[in-house]
Amino acid sequence: MGFVVCAQHIEQVLLDYDENGSFQGGPSLMIDTISLENEAQKEYLVRDADSEVGIRVQRVSNLSNAFGVLRPNDVLLTIDGSDIGEDETVVLRHQERVHYSFTHAFKRVGDSVNLTFSRNWSTLHADVELQRELFNIKTQYCVDHWNNYYLFGGMVFGSLNYEAITQLEQGVNRFKDSWDHADVEKDEIVVLQILNNKVNFGYKDLISRKILGINGE
Repeated sequence: MGFVVCAQHIEQVLLDYDENGSFQGGPSLMIDTISLENEAQKEYLVRDADSEVGIRVQRVSNLSNAFGVLRPNDVLLTIDGSDIGEDETVVLRHQERVHYSFTHAFKRVGDSVNLTFSRNWSTLHADVELQRELFNIKTQYCVDHWNNYYLFGGMVFGSLNYEAITQLEQGVNRFKDSWDHADVEKDEIVVLQILNNKVNFGYKDLISRKILGINGE
């Protein structure tokens, strides 16, 4: 198996280690967006409904430098002057298009981007500093090991972290209260999986539940 790594990304890693002693992560705006190809949505959000530029901001992380700058239902029009198509792409070269994150993929954490966006039919501009991806709950991201787990009574238990809840069927909905905490020192334990055995039938609802104790302990 082979991997192709862009030379600019290697340079980013080496510069981070030279200046900071560790890799600072890839630059991110920490926002969730969605395409604006729905005609009814476009007519509601933008003045020029015939334009093919702009995507809807769906969520801005409370840990993002864009928090308080962008709001849900803003329409992001350009990043550093590059028009963002309604399908969340920008021009790479000629007729080739790539995801709009390409506009800042080769920047470093701490660099800034200039955003042009629409709100209530008014066009606004703002500079936002890029940052490494932050998670509102504990994460194993960028840690070179697998998530710890424990098998007991036909159930798989593990730590409540970002990776776990993104893989759980209903995890995100059940742990909204945890998304307000950027740093969680205490390990919360959840049921990650129910092993397939007749003695476990009827316990599926325990998946993603927080475990406070077992056998009274």
